[in-house]
Amino acid sequence: MQRCSENGRAPTEEVEDAFTVVGHFLRNDRGNALKVLESRVWSAEVEPVASKLVVVLRTEARELIERGYSSISVKQLSEMLGTTEQQARALVLEESSYFQPWKESGEFLIPPSQSESTGRRLVINGNAKTKEGGSLEELKLLSENLVSLQFS
Repeated sequence: MQRCSENGRAPTEEVEDAFTVVGHFLRNDRGNALKVLESRVWSAEVEPVASKLVVVLRTEARELIERGYSSISVKQLSEMLGTTEQQARALVLEESSYFQPWKESGEFLIPPSQSESTGRRLVINGNAKTKEGGSLEELKLLSENLVSLQFS
C-alpha cells in the first residue's frame, strides 16, 4: 500500500496528474492544463514542480495557441523555444503519451485519436520510445527542461 501525502493522495497519483498537465501543455491544451494545476492540492514535494509548470503554461503555451499549432514538428518546436532540435526532441520524449507519428519520418507530432491506447508512446525518426508511468524525479527533470527551454 502506498503512503499518502498530506493532501490524502498517493504520490504516484500526484505525479501522474502532473504528467497529465505536461501532456496538455505539449498538445497546446492550455485551458485543461491550468484547470488540473489549479484544482489540485499538491504535496510539498510536488508543489514546486507544479508551480514551475504554471510559469511555462502562462507563457510558452499561450504562444503556441496564438500561432495556431495543431500539429508541430520537432524543428518548429525548437525554433519556437529557441533551442536545438536535440533539446526539443528530448523534451518531447520525456512526456510522449499524447503524441503519435504523423508522417513516415516520425518528425511530426499530433494529438492521438480517442481510441489510441493510453500507454506513453512516441515515434521520432522511426525510433519507438515507450514508457509506463513516471517518477517524481522524471517530472522534476521535465519541469526543469521546460523552464530552462523557456528562458534560454
